[in-house]
Amino acid sequence: MFTPSSPKTLLRRALPLLGAVWLLAGCATSGSGGAAPEASVGGSATYRERIALPPGAVFEAKLLDVSLADAPSVTLGSMRVTDPRVPLNFTIAYDPARIEKRHRYIVSATIRHGEQLLFITDTAHPVLGDTGLRQVDLLLKRVEPAPQAAPASR
Repeated sequence: MFTPSSPKTLLRRALPLLGAVWLLAGCATSGSGGAAPEASVGGSATYRERIALPPGAVFEAKLLDVSLADAPSVTLGSMRVTDPRVPLNFTIAYDPARIEKRHRYIVSATIRHGEQLLFITDTAHPVLGDTGLRQVDLLLKRVEPAPQAAPASR
């Protein structure tokens, strides 16, 4: 049979529970725990050739700052996928604090098998900066292997 508890009994039972909830709420974090906030650019990548990639091939997409013509580009973010299937959707995370409105940013991509470059983007795909774009569609071009040197004859 149910008997109602006195208000004091209810309070004694509820206080420890409220204290535990308060402690757990203090442990929760909103955000990334002090890490830099992230933003992203993304899109899809494909190639026209109707060929399968070899096992172990690696797709890599990079967000690059290409503002300085006489200096190497600066990589702001990248992502890799082993054994990709096309079309491949990708997302590159980056720190928005590193983006400057007047700079030029592009997305570049490659597909490699070991040390051999198989496919590459051969045109600039601008994002962020003046364009404000955050999505790009990349068409990778096949890279023909360098011809083997003929053995020297005596």
